[in-house]
Amino acid sequence: MASGFQGTEGKPHIPKLAREAEKPVMLTPSAFQKQMSLTTKQRLASIPQINLPQIVQHRDMSETSNHKVSAVDPDQTLFHVFPSEVVFQNYVPHEVCEMPLVLRNRDMVPRLVKVTMESSPYFQLVGPSGAYRKVPPGMCSNLRIVFTPGENKDYFHCLVCTTEREEFIVPIWAIGARAVLDFPDQLDFSVCPVKYSTEKTLMVRNLGNREARYQISTQSPFSVTPTMGTLGIGDILQVTVEFHPLQIGDYSGSLVVHYDTGEDTHTSLHGSAVNVHIRLDRNFVTVEKTYITLSNHSTVTILNHSNVTARFQWKAFATQAEEDQLKQRFCHRLCQEENAQADNFLEWSRADTTRGERLSLLSHIYQNERAKVQGDPMLFFDDIFTIKPVEGEIWPNFSAEISVTFRPREARLYERVVYCDISGHETRLPLRLIGEGLGPRLRFLFEELDIGKVSVISLHRYKAVLVNKGPIEGLFSLLPPTTAVGSCFTFLPQQGIIPPDGLQAINISFRTTIPGEFKEEFQFSVPQAPKPLTFTIRGYVIGPTFHFNVRALHFGDVSFGFPRTLSCRLTNTSLMPMAFTLHIPGDGSGEPSLTSSDQTSSNTHPSWRRGAQGLTKPMEFTITPCRGTICSQAFQDIQAGTCSRWRIEPSKGVIPPESEVSLTVTANLDDTGKFEDKVKLFIENSEVNIIPVQAVGVGTTIVTDKPFSRELNFSPHFSLTPYCYQFKITNKGRHTHQLFWTTEGFSVVQQRRGLGTTKDKSTSQVPRPASPVFKLQPPQMELLPGQTKDMVLEGFSSTPQKVKERLLCHAMVGREKRKKQIMQVDVSCEFVFPLVQISSREIVFHVEKRPSDVLTLLYKPLSLKNNCCLPLSIVLDLKKPFLICDVDQQPLPEDAQPIKLDKGEEIHLHIQFNPAYEKDLYSWVAEKTLNMEFMEHPHEEQITIRGEVYFPNLHIQPKALDFGCIINGTEQVDFVAMTNCSPIPVHYHWSFQTDSQVNTIRFNPSPPKFKPKPPKKERNSLLSRRQFSAESVEEPTKDLEAVQDPAQQPAGSEDSLGAEQDPAQQPAGSEDSLGAEQDPAQQPAGSEDSLGAVQDPAQQSAGSEDVLGAVQDPAQQSAGSEESLVAKVLPCTAVEPLSLETMKGLRRFTGVENLALRMEEVFDVQPVSGVLQPGESQRVLFTFFGHPNIVARVTALCHVEGGPTYEVELSGGTSDLSYHLDTYDINFGLQLFNEVIQAEVTLQNTGVFGFTYKVLDPSTARADSPLPGEPVVVPSTDYIEPGKKRVLKVYYLPGVVGVFCSTLQIQVGHLEPAEISLKGEGTFLRISVDLPWIVKGHAKFEKILKEIKENLQEERQSDEADVLSEPASVEPPMDDPGIEEQQHPLAPGNEEILKETIEKEEEETQIDEAVAIEEASEESSEESSEESSEESSEESSTESSTESSTESSTELSTEPPEEPSEEPPEEPPEEPSKEPPEETSKVPSEKPSKEPPEETSKVPSQKPSKVPSQKPSKEPPEETSKVPPEETSKVPSEETSKVPSEETSKVPSMAACDTDSDTDDGIVWDTWVQREMEQMLIKQHVLKQQRIVTSRPPELRGFDKNIRQKLVQIKLPNYILDMGRVTRGDTETHTVDITNTGPFPVSFQIETHVLQDTGFSLDLDQVQCLPYCNTERIEVLFDSTSLPVGEVDVRLPIKVPQLLGQAVVWAQQQMSPGPSAELSVLLQVTGSYTVYIHLFATVTEDSIQKEGPPDLSNPSPLTRSERRKRCGGQRSKSAFKRIFQAERPAKDGEMKSASKEPN
Repeated sequence: MASGFQGTEGKPHIPKLAREAEKPVMLTPSAFQKQMSLTTKQRLASIPQINLPQIVQHRDMSETSNHKVSAVDPDQTLFHVFPSEVVFQNYVPHEVCEMPLVLRNRDMVPRLVKVTMESSPYFQLVGPSGAYRKVPPGMCSNLRIVFTPGENKDYFHCLVCTTEREEFIVPIWAIGARAVLDFPDQLDFSVCPVKYSTEKTLMVRNLGNREARYQISTQSPFSVTPTMGTLGIGDILQVTVEFHPLQIGDYSGSLVVHYDTGEDTHTSLHGSAVNVHIRLDRNFVTVEKTYITLSNHSTVTILNHSNVTARFQWKAFATQAEEDQLKQRFCHRLCQEENAQADNFLEWSRADTTRGERLSLLSHIYQNERAKVQGDPMLFFDDIFTIKPVEGEIWPNFSAEISVTFRPREARLYERVVYCDISGHETRLPLRLIGEGLGPRLRFLFEELDIGKVSVISLHRYKAVLVNKGPIEGLFSLLPPTTAVGSCFTFLPQQGIIPPDGLQAINISFRTTIPGEFKEEFQFSVPQAPKPLTFTIRGYVIGPTFHFNVRALHFGDVSFGFPRTLSCRLTNTSLMPMAFTLHIPGDGSGEPSLTSSDQTSSNTHPSWRRGAQGLTKPMEFTITPCRGTICSQAFQDIQAGTCSRWRIEPSKGVIPPESEVSLTVTANLDDTGKFEDKVKLFIENSEVNIIPVQAVGVGTTIVTDKPFSRELNFSPHFSLTPYCYQFKITNKGRHTHQLFWTTEGFSVVQQRRGLGTTKDKSTSQVPRPASPVFKLQPPQMELLPGQTKDMVLEGFSSTPQKVKERLLCHAMVGREKRKKQIMQVDVSCEFVFPLVQISSREIVFHVEKRPSDVLTLLYKPLSLKNNCCLPLSIVLDLKKPFLICDVDQQPLPEDAQPIKLDKGEEIHLHIQFNPAYEKDLYSWVAEKTLNMEFMEHPHEEQITIRGEVYFPNLHIQPKALDFGCIINGTEQVDFVAMTNCSPIPVHYHWSFQTDSQVNTIRFNPSPPKFKPKPPKKERNSLLSRRQFSAESVEEPTKDLEAVQDPAQQPAGSEDSLGAEQDPAQQPAGSEDSLGAEQDPAQQPAGSEDSLGAVQDPAQQSAGSEDVLGAVQDPAQQSAGSEESLVAKVLPCTAVEPLSLETMKGLRRFTGVENLALRMEEVFDVQPVSGVLQPGESQRVLFTFFGHPNIVARVTALCHVEGGPTYEVELSGGTSDLSYHLDTYDINFGLQLFNEVIQAEVTLQNTGVFGFTYKVLDPSTARADSPLPGEPVVVPSTDYIEPGKKRVLKVYYLPGVVGVFCSTLQIQVGHLEPAEISLKGEGTFLRISVDLPWIVKGHAKFEKILKEIKENLQEERQSDEADVLSEPASVEPPMDDPGIEEQQHPLAPGNEEILKETIEKEEEETQIDEAVAIEEASEESSEESSEESSEESSEESSTESSTESSTESSTELSTEPPEEPSEEPPEEPPEEPSKEPPEETSKVPSEKPSKEPPEETSKVPSQKPSKVPSQKPSKEPPEETSKVPPEETSKVPSEETSKVPSEETSKVPSMAACDTDSDTDDGIVWDTWVQREMEQMLIKQHVLKQQRIVTSRPPELRGFDKNIRQKLVQIKLPNYILDMGRVTRGDTETHTVDITNTGPFPVSFQIETHVLQDTGFSLDLDQVQCLPYCNTERIEVLFDSTSLPVGEVDVRLPIKVPQLLGQAVVWAQQQMSPGPSAELSVLLQVTGSYTVYIHLFATVTEDSIQKEGPPDLSNPSPLTRSERRKRCGGQRSKSAFKRIFQAERPAKDGEMKSASKEPN
């Protein structure tokens, strides 16, 4: 083996064979890092299993082996290879590495194997190579592969293994240098808002030994940047992974890092998307009814109650899928257009050599269009509803107000649904928009006109008034009437415009020839109105009535040539004058008939000539008068004459002989039918011959004056205009004709329809129109003989068409009842449409105004050609800035006549456009319509004229940026979007407007931050122990630091600015503060100038040196004291307003800095200048720098070269978070320790920012069941708007008996947490029995008693050490720098206050003494003289032992002994020492208070000094019960003279306090010890319940009502009452006092039923509402008469129920001696505990027994004297009151003593 081989040769460990194919394993970054850090040997050892190699070639075993059968699967190799692939890594160039290779025979027989390797300069095979080697079954063949790398790079080689059955390959890899990026294995985004981008930034380092070339990829909704790059060795890369889910749910993905060396690492990505609290304040918006052309507005608010910035867009579709479908349709349509364009282009340009380039350009154009479609955000756009802003962002816990504008175009109801696509919410929020458009409100003052009866033919005039009651102008036009009577009305004007609140008078004229009743409805069209206006006219048309006095004039036979006249009378029976014209129908119109005499008188008359009659029929009848007027109700006589013409030509002559003459007989028939007459022939000298003549009349006697033959062909006529053909029709016959005109093919109903009523535009779809085109008016008439009437043939077609219709006339002649057709006329006409060929339907002017261009007039041609078969008269109308010009580009005059165009004629015009019409530099577009009206036809043609003038313009949105109010010292960045909306490059630059009136920077001072003032105390509380404590003596600045804001400068700094102090507390001689504002008249001489401080000049002493900005109370700083900023600073709440002087001072001081601010220092814009290409957009960033307490407003100007100047309003302000807590100390007072108590704290946001507060370390319990000592605040966190308040409810369960205190911290925003202290005293309803406890035999009680003893001993030793080590004075030296002078109650200046306080307390003491003396006298009177003597001896012994401690306090003691002996005291009380120690030199001469100053109270709350030095006597020292435990220990000997003597007596000598002697026998006598044991038992019980609760699941943890009831169910030691030995038959009595030692009235029940047959009996079984400190005395009687000799032992239970919380409140108010009658109803129990009295007596036969020591384990009877000693005598209620008052803390802020009302 060559030297330098790494490792040692040995047999490698071969792992097991893999049973299944190896599944691909995703490599984590840490696994890859670990893998790359392994050596070759370590990697080999870490291979978990063997994988079979892949067979590359099978061999025939029949040719290569004698063993034809193998136990190995044919698809698997005969040999195992380990390792399956040889891998070298972490090698050093030119150093040799080696790797063992093991081949194991898997078969049951020996097999041959050959291993070969191609020659390589780097790899070498060591072992049997190139030759077959037989390997026994199950055995291995070992080889080694030696690798000598030339450099640190990758190498690859392979081994070829050949067996008898197959050939397989073992790859050899050498892994060179590798890059290793330390990505994490897992990246969890946790819960994120949906449709919101959440980013996590990774700092990735290249831990490998080569440069990393990487590609990073992931899957949606995850993304990563960068996606590729290189990273040097040891360099760091910042990788940002973004999670942007579009739907709610859980997401998982993989972050794949692909190295250029082939490895991939996978980092698992996890995230969950949820909807956050984002919503619309309403789901629909109903805009008020709006008139068209006007607009109305409404608003909707998007509420963002989340902690993310929400971006929103208003969309028209509910889902993204709908938008994508629409985009696909658009793109598909563009593809179709592109293909069609390409096909047309290829067809058109077959020979074009450049068509390839053009096709490419066409494809590029459509590709851009498709890209625009795909990139379109599809924001909501509608012509009716407009939403602004259509997109934007909403900050966390903010809202955005969205404006909805409604602009209706029609008078109808509009409904739209828009969708708010907003981040943080999966689905789009729908918003329904509802608005109703109102059209013009045109109304007639009266909608119906009744004209009554009117006469025919006469002209009648009326007037209607049309008013506009709306805010918009209204257009109206009359719809042509379609009825015969309706066409007789004329309205002027027929159309017009009525302005808002205007009116239009319409003149109506009426003339008709149609009689009868009518009701016509005329409709006026109002554009944009839902329906036309209707005006109704009703009336009755009547004609004149008349009659003749005869029905007929019968002339009879009238001889030819002889006239005959008849008369008749015509009477006008109507009420109106009647004009008449008389003629005889059928009479000739020629010359009147001549009488025979006239004709024969002159032979020259023309009638004698042959043929003189001509064609004109002579007039046969004459009427006189033939015309005239007959007045109303008048008559006219008419004469009618005739001269017969019946004519024969020649009528006479001579007939030669044998000749003949032809006579012409002319018969003028005036009617149809058969006519007969006789011709008389007179022959001279012969008879008269009569020749009969007859004729038959055919045809009709109805004739017209114009051609109205069988066919009428009219010339072409315009449609939509009526065609009228007027003619006269005459009845030439002698019979009356009733004529009826119809149109063939139309029913009567169709013919009654008005002309032009058809609305069918597609005439080819129906065989004929709904009504005939031609109609005759009137359609029916009556023609008397000879009567002539006017007729009108009207034709009207709404569409261009050729019309041919047949008119039929039917008549009823005379008295005939049947109609017959008398006439038929075919009418034809072509209705045409005005056709004008227009050269262009749209004319567009496009102007791009660059800075150097000059605008000139532009012209474009327009030609018009008449393609109609009729001449046209055209009127053109066009508004500015366009003009119509002639062919020479000269404007046409405004009053020009209509342009006449004959058939086929063409005219050439020009359209002029003035691009300088608008005077500003904004791009503008003018779009007008060239209206072309025809005089002959109502049709109008319109040509769109559009002018576009483009300047370099920008679109800047928004126009104003309001940065709001930000926190001082921060900065805010916002932007406007600036887009070049013109086709010209825009050069711009920004500046700020310099107008000082518009742009301002002003200082807005914020109030100082101080905590609230402590509650004001009365003057007499200066001596209270609760105000002064030893802590304040040793740490004088502690309170100061508590009330000062941390943001203020620390005490002692010279430049304390803005601190407020009470000027009344500033001492004389202090220097004036810089900038203090004072009254010049009251400022003392010599004081230095002040700046910014606010002081009361009246109370500032002369020469005082003020602190900068400080406001101090001189009363609280001693005279002559040096300048000190540690002086007491009066706290100030944040809501207290500053005075005017304070504001002025602050402004003067702080305005100096801010007045020098320039706009550029407050606002900044980037970029300042630049160039924007057409369509390019850019964000312009504006930065607002938050200088402290400013309000700034400025106008930013964007100057565009060659364009307008744009303005952006910038505004912002700065301030600080500010809040106010109404209290920092919550004093619950006396409360039941097992009841949940509640308090409220008001948190007010006094600043301009909304903030979120939170309670630090909040309790997890519910508010109704908190854990003991853990306050629960509801709500524990919330957001408070500026100026709003939030009431926080604090729930607390004391859980302990005695004083409790706790704190909670509330943090507002980023400010320091505010601490609120909770304090109070826990208690419970309890009683105390004046009997001892027996604890012997109870391990639990004995253990507690032992702990109390040990604690007492430790405190006793500690107190002795403190007394010896304390200095002579506890007051700090007055010259100690940094410590303020203590405001001691005995300090100079407080004499008056001290005197008042002492006098007040003396009055209270006298009351207590009087009550105590009275009670003591009552108790002493009940005792016998024997007992008095025994007690006197005991008292004398007690007094002798405590004489030294009581002599100094006799005089100051205000309460005498409660049970004085009958003899006066041996020594009178001594006077107090007249020479007190030095420490008491400051005490005034008045009697000091009973309570010492608080400075002496450094003693813990539980003090052993309350334990008497011996077993309690009948009168326990009341001084012991008067001192709180914390005030009796650490009083040094030097200080005792400072404390009144009574206080000194309350601290007994430690040597005398022998507690052990009181409890050695297992009986606890002392009340204080009982109280301590009681509290410890309760504490253990509470802890036990708490352990039970905390073991529950989190949702069940809490002290609910049941658990709180269990807290009072404690087991206390039994009281013992030993009646001693009682002779059988005797009775023994004992008085037991049960006292209420709790603060609330208590009730208890004595279970007397247990005393049955025991000899014991009581005189009381229950007590209700025993007041505080009151005692109920019970007489216990033991009667041994019926009892056997022996011991009597019984436990008497006394149950004490607990009250509900509300009952306790009631009970607190019921502190009177006697409870009211309602008490038993109101009080409810929440549980109870039981007190047991162990009653014991021994019944004996005789009364003489030897006394011995009592055995507590087996109690024996005691004598009365011993029992008195044991029980300690009776205690009065005053004694108990003093005891428990002393045990209750009395510091400021803690519980005060119980009420002192007398019993």
